[in-house]
Amino acid sequence: MRQKEKDKIRNRELLIDAAEKLIAVHGFAMTKIEDVTEEAGFSKATIYNYFENKEDLFIALIDRKFEEMVMEGEDVLLQDGTFEEVIEKYVRSSLNIINKNPNFYRIMMSEFYRFCPEFIVDQIKPRIHNVVMEFRIKLGMYFNKNKKHLRKGISPEDAASALSGLISSFMGDWLFSPEEYDLGLKAGVIFHLFMNGAVKKTE
Repeated sequence: MRQKEKDKIRNRELLIDAAEKLIAVHGFAMTKIEDVTEEAGFSKATIYNYFENKEDLFIALIDRKFEEMVMEGEDVLLQDGTFEEVIEKYVRSSLNIINKNPNFYRIMMSEFYRFCPEFIVDQIKPRIHNVVMEFRIKLGMYFNKNKKHLRKGISPEDAASALSGLISSFMGDWLFSPEEYDLGLKAGVIFHLFMNGAVKKTE
């Protein structure tokens, strides 16, 4: 790769980093394009070599976040370990990426539908759907290779939906909770709910 192309990729990433930092503090609506370029150390005109506008930059940031989530989850499913170990690591890694960026995700979810232009919302919705489906597909493939661990009547696809649903539910509760708490502390709860269920077996 030529140096010019490397510089272009690096500059683009620096702008996305700056946007993430500012949006996490001020939110999408209050973050100005000139603030992003200043934070990244560029002139205002520079950003238009990489993004058409603030909305385009925001979409690039969302794409990067979703890619990080998918890659982290996929890496865990490819690791060696027992079925229980891999599932527990998967749950923890899913919560960890949110825990590493708490302000960004809270602000994105709380103001997303209130302040983002409709066409941005329309572009993000299918991205969210695609990420959720990708997670379920990867999980389904893992469960398919480990069918012996599933209860009778539970398909790999059902198991994937159940685990994804549990993780998403706890993430949603955390994102909109009025009280601050470590989302990672819920990893054990999610793991045990999935592995053992929530209701005691009748005698």
